Amino acid sequence: MNNIYNVRHVSSDTHFPVGATSHSKAIFTFLHEAGDKSDFIFYRARLAHDYNGKKMSCQQTGILDIEELFADGYKAWWQCPECDADGSKEQCFDIVYGNQYKCRKCGHINLIPYSEE
Repeated sequence: MNNIYNVRHVSSDTHFPVGATSHSKAIFTFLHEAGDKSDFIFYRARLAHDYNGKKMSCQQTGILDIEELFADGYKAWWQCPECDADGSKEQCFDIVYGNQYKCRKCGHINLIPYSEE
């Protein structure tokens, strides 16, 4: 069983969910799968928790499908630009079309922030 880690570059608030057995393996796996040539020291990995504060885990290793994770209570890291709904505090988004989200409060549809990079 792997833990789910949120991997991000130190200069970014965008997280990528990665299944791995440790923080360092999550970063190495992300760098390898994403083809990123950046230095390891510029990345951070934190355990992912659901909205109830429970540590999340999975069977897979590597970058994970966010649509499947959202069904299990994975926290969003962004806010809705229309109504300021905060995905880090409550489950207020649904994933639509694979790389877009829909706000449950106002219905706004937009790209998931990492999809814009």
